[in-house]
Amino acid sequence: MAVKITYFLHGTTTDNLEHKSTGWGPGVLSQKGIDQSIVLKEQVDIHQFDVVFCSDLQQAIDSAKYTFESENIRNYNNL
Repeated sequence: MAVKITYFLHGTTTDNLEHKSTGWGPGVLSQKGIDQSIVLKEQVDIHQFDVVFCSDLQQAIDSAKYTFESENIRNYNNL
């Protein structure tokens, strides 16, 4: 059985727009980042993914939610 891993970056944060690095801080997606996450859903066949993993950083969680939240994806947030 082959495993295929696809890697996506989180959307643009408000810090990114100010040319700042958020690092491990709680980044907030900008409207541009929200739009990027929604457009990603339209650019890839999200039904090809069996599972989605993301960092515990807020910008990664929010990006994943905007892209995958309407799909039947199991949420392991509170393990």
